[in-house]
Amino acid sequence: FFFQAEDGIRDYKVTGVQTCALPILIGETRATLLYALGRRRRDDRLGGVSDPAAGWMDDEGILVAVWGRAALRQAASNYSVLLHRLRKELDADGFDSTFIEKRRGATRVRLDAIELGGEGV
Repeated sequence: FFFQAEDGIRDYKVTGVQTCALPILIGETRATLLYALGRRRRDDRLGGVSDPAAGWMDDEGILVAVWGRAALRQAASNYSVLLHRLRKELDADGFDSTFIEKRRGATRVRLDAIELGGEGV
């Protein structure tokens, strides 16, 4: 799949808001995380949720989406490590990983366009 992220390109020759297609060629759990966050953002936008509130997914929901219900009994540090590795990989590939936003107890992706399985917003 592809995600189109705001401010996705780091290039000193380009200014302003940029968009780029981000091919997901990463580990299964990282792809699952991005898919779950993208789906939440898309569904909220389709449901008319305002942009400041759209896409936020609580950490418990993310754990279940990525690892299943058994993950609720595991350490939450697994999620912190996953998020750190995903951001590090995005940065290494030249993308601005700040399109993944984190606040206490919740995470979202700040995306301009989302396409999942041929259905886009």
